Amino acid sequence: MVENPKEILFEKPLVETARLRLRRFTKDDAEGVLNFGSDTEVLTEILKICFNDLKVNRVEASCFAGNEASGKVQEKCGMKLEGFHPQVLKVKGVLRDEYFYGITRDQWDTLTH
Repeated sequence: MVENPKEILFEKPLVETARLRLRRFTKDDAEGVLNFGSDTEVLTEILKICFNDLKVNRVEASCFAGNEASGKVQEKCGMKLEGFHPQVLKVKGVLRDEYFYGITRDQWDTLTH
């Protein structure tokens, strides 16, 4: 018999995959939520929350083609380029290409331990 049902609840992932749509953070965006730092620091904190608190198995993120800085941030945090979708989303009337990145729990654990 389980003495504390909450222990079982939080050992299982709440979701298997977390999907992020990243955009440039400003100091106002992060105030009161995270200690504002570089984009890499912010994404690292988001990944920690996803893997350590939410217990997801995988995190996915994307950025528009032409936004090399965002792709580099994702790679610095251990995410791998997994795909490219041409003309996937219309922004201000223009179809934009998008790159997709991902990292699994195993990859994250290898990076952080």
